[in-house]
Amino acid sequence: MMRFRLLLIIPFLFLFLSKSQGQKEKMSSQLQEQLQQNETADFWVIMRNQHRVEWPDDRYISKEEKAQMAYAQLRDHARKTQSSIMPLIKKRSEDYKSHFLVNVVYVKGDLALAEALAEEPGVKSLVHLPEIPLEEYSAEASAVSSREIVNTWGVDTI
Repeated sequence: MMRFRLLLIIPFLFLFLSKSQGQKEKMSSQLQEQLQQNETADFWVIMRNQHRVEWPDDRYISKEEKAQMAYAQLRDHARKTQSSIMPLIKKRSEDYKSHFLVNVVYVKGDLALAEALAEEPGVKSLVHLPEIPLEEYSAEASAVSSREIVNTWGVDTI
C-alpha cells in the first residue's frame, strides 16, 4: 500500500518541479540578475504562437491591399494571443506596449510580474531589454577648405 501511494506522489512531484523549473527557463539570466539587483526592469514578453501571414489565391491584389491584410491579420492574432496576459500586465505595470507585428509586449515590471508572466502557457520567453548608452555628441565647427570648388568633369557644359 505504501508503494502505491509513493507511485502516485512521484508523478505529481515531477510535475511540480518541472513547472517551477520551466518558469526559470523562460526568463533570461540577464533578466533574473537585473530583477534581483533592482526593483524593476525593462523586458520583452515573447509570445509562443507567432503568426504567418496568409494570402488569398487572387493574384491581382495591390500592394496596398496586401499591406492592409497583413496588418489586420497580425493585429488580430496578437490581440487574441496576448489577451491572456494583458489584464495581468495592465494591473501590475504602468509602462507597457504591445508590438503586434512581432507578437511581443514591452513591459517595465518587477520580479513578481515576471514570474507570473513566465507561468502563462502562451509565453515563450522573457528577455531583458538592456540600456544602450549613447555617446555624447558635440557639434564643433569645422574649417572649410579654401581650395577652389570645381565642377565634376563634363558638368560645366550642362
